[in-house]
Amino acid sequence: MSKLPNFLWVFLLSTTTLFAAENSAQLEEKPPQESIIPQRTLDGIYVQAVEAYPETQPNEINLGIGSYPFNAYYQGLSVALGYKHHFNTNWAWEVVNAHYYFTFDSSLTTQLAERHGVAPRSINRIEYLVTSNAVYNLLRGKFVLLQNYIRYFHFSPFLGAGVIKTKFKTSAAANLGIRFTAVMDDKFTFGMEVRDTVGVQGFSNYVSFGLVGGYHF
Repeated sequence: MSKLPNFLWVFLLSTTTLFAAENSAQLEEKPPQESIIPQRTLDGIYVQAVEAYPETQPNEINLGIGSYPFNAYYQGLSVALGYKHHFNTNWAWEVVNAHYYFTFDSSLTTQLAERHGVAPRSINRIEYLVTSNAVYNLLRGKFVLLQNYIRYFHFSPFLGAGVIKTKFKTSAAANLGIRFTAVMDDKFTFGMEVRDTVGVQGFSNYVSFGLVGGYHF
């Protein structure tokens, strides 16, 4: 009977030692796991993104309206329809973008017709243009809309080629521009763009401004 307390002390001391050792092992720092977000340097600083940029669906149908204001003899308003495929968050291919223009005589054209007999039908007016462009999302970020809504955006230059049709001729054309796009959700976007189309024959230059809505699927 006198040895029983010693046995209990040994048992309690052994149990306490094992329990402390197990807790100590669990508290040791675990080796860092490989991040699913690629790490890289920005402005020379090694950072890791903690917020993923929301991605829209890869296919996009565009519908827009535009203005061609820089001709002295007429003003142009356009409707636009296009299809774009997004390869990733950086690159996209605007497979086709078509603009059809409605033109209206300027005050100068009216004066020429009334005072000098220059018929408005002799003016070479833009009718439509069709282009295909490579698009690169150069800048991405977010902003606060109406002090209540956080929206993401991307700023994208684009470059491509196509065909431009005026009243008297059709020409191959180079096309370039920039677009600011606000991301409403994974299906809808809204943007503003400046587009410059240069006809190869005669080097005619057509700069237009547009508002573009996008549906992604």
